[in-house]
Amino acid sequence: MKLKHYSFFNSGVKAINTRDNWDSVRLDESEPDYYIPTTIDAYEQLPSVVSSKPLAKWMANQIALVHANAIYSIGSGVAYVEYNVKKTAGIRVVVSDFTPSVMRLQALKVFDEVVELDITTQDPAISPGTVVYLGRIDTELTDAQLEQIFARLHRLKVQHICIVPAQLLTPKAALIEAYIFLKSILQRRPRTFCGYNRSLGLFRQLAARYYQLTFHKVEGKPVFWLHKKD
Repeated sequence: MKLKHYSFFNSGVKAINTRDNWDSVRLDESEPDYYIPTTIDAYEQLPSVVSSKPLAKWMANQIALVHANAIYSIGSGVAYVEYNVKKTAGIRVVVSDFTPSVMRLQALKVFDEVVELDITTQDPAISPGTVVYLGRIDTELTDAQLEQIFARLHRLKVQHICIVPAQLLTPKAALIEAYIFLKSILQRRPRTFCGYNRSLGLFRQLAARYYQLTFHKVEGKPVFWLHKKD
């Protein structure tokens, strides 16, 4: 099951589904959840960098349990979780995204590699012992694209994937979408289309041929850990 997902952006973009749209918000300081600073001092002050520390600690523990030595993040965005994993675990961290603005992360001199990559059309260069991290990119992908990504990573022999869904479809999420709709009417503020919320069952269905998905909660937020099937 899935439901259209909307949000509000200060820049007023109608949809977040193209390189240009994402680059515009990554370069816009009025979008604190999406803006990528180019100094480490400004970066460390971002609210998401601070709030993501518990998730990064959980990921570091999971990575240690499977004896992995690196993470490769796909659709990294601001890469705040990846930054905290790097600080917590001290392992190799590669960040990537399909927009040129991802290269701004090079200026921080934190990540081992920064790559412009479109996972829907390109194979990432993933070495053995690497956990792939998909953080909050699921809403932008169609069901077919998401299943193809699982197939691609399975073919590349990726053993473990960590997924943090942007918004898991639950009764609470449906109420939030209704609230956003009413708020847009009352405030005469346009909503930005951000893709689709999916149910846990749909995630399992799309991954089932390639990976075994286990559900976790970290600080009350859903996290999926996937193990490769033979």
